[in-house]
Amino acid sequence: MSKRTLWLLALIAVACLLFLVFSKTTSLKNSSLPSLSEGAAAKVPDLAALNVQEWHEFTGKEPPFKVMLPTLPQHASDKPHKPLDSAEKKYEMYASQKPNGPLFVITIISFDPGKQLDSAFLEQSLQKIVSATPENVLIKRESKRDKGIEHLYFEVKQDNFLLAGSMFAVNNRLFVLAETAERDLFNRSEFDFFINSFDLQ
Repeated sequence: MSKRTLWLLALIAVACLLFLVFSKTTSLKNSSLPSLSEGAAAKVPDLAALNVQEWHEFTGKEPPFKVMLPTLPQHASDKPHKPLDSAEKKYEMYASQKPNGPLFVITIISFDPGKQLDSAFLEQSLQKIVSATPENVLIKRESKRDKGIEHLYFEVKQDNFLLAGSMFAVNNRLFVLAETAERDLFNRSEFDFFINSFDLQ
């Protein structure tokens, strides 16, 4: 089994881990997150250096969203039912891989209507991603608000691989947009283009 396949399986495991973390969490204390200034200018990717004309606009249905991806994504979903837990949660995952290896993943975890996810949820989910395996090392963490929504950006390295992502919550849904690639194949402008193209409808 190739390293890329193992890393994809690891991402799927992380998505499941996020679900398990929140299904067992009853309360969280507020945490203090370092944030960027509200008016900080967003970095604009150098689109001329990217082959984005070959990317595809993909439209998701539940919840409705649009995003640009290098290939049409594979989709997986699950809605576990636990007799002792009245709360129902569901996750949706979309994975798109470039021919040279970088993998782009969108994970959406839905909770019961009315469940509000705060900054502490973002912080805890990031800690669970980092602690999912001893080889993971958090090398970047940054929070900022965009259109009134707090986003938590992160980078985690594991050997020669890098996982870069953005997490945010809207109403009862947690969104995790991530790219994983060998470190020498990771293109930050490409990653920025991917996460900036995500638009909830």
